[in-house]
Amino acid sequence: MKVEFHRDGDTQYSVHVHRRDGVVVSLPGAGGRWQVPHDLAHFATERALDMAGGVFGSMAAGAMFERMTVVSGRQRRDPKQRSQQVLRTNTRSRSITVAETMTSLVHDAVHHGRSNDLIKRAHGLWGTVREDAFPYTMQHFQTAIRDLRALSDAWATTSAGSCLAVEWPDELTTQLPAKSRPERR
Repeated sequence: MKVEFHRDGDTQYSVHVHRRDGVVVSLPGAGGRWQVPHDLAHFATERALDMAGGVFGSMAAGAMFERMTVVSGRQRRDPKQRSQQVLRTNTRSRSITVAETMTSLVHDAVHHGRSNDLIKRAHGLWGTVREDAFPYTMQHFQTAIRDLRALSDAWATTSAGSCLAVEWPDELTTQLPAKSRPERR
């Protein structure tokens, strides 16, 4: 899935997601507060931590977050139902919350240089969200930080009116549970 981070001004941006179904959606960026766009941090973190249930994996599967709009393409016959199903799945599993918390740590590490106790903080935050075993290593976070720094450098050279284009891996698309069918007699 192609993802474009469009620079609309010094700190304003939007994200255009070119989904595999041919639909292009746009999400206004959080902008204004950080030199490194928050959604760029989501992209780097979720990709490095193999999060199919985060923001970008959800969008790849058809989720529409608040303020998102369809730019082009023909949607499926049931786009609202599909979006709700994807978001419900990733809310129940707490994947969206995990993506948000881990992204905040990586973003903070790149923006403020706070990476010395990152794994300890990540472990602690995980415990407030999930009860299962913490699945990430420091290598995951080092990859996310390295990737976000590289993307941030590329973003810094992106001029207003142009975009930074990146690829989201297909295998990191939210997979919905199979519907159970009633047994035939």
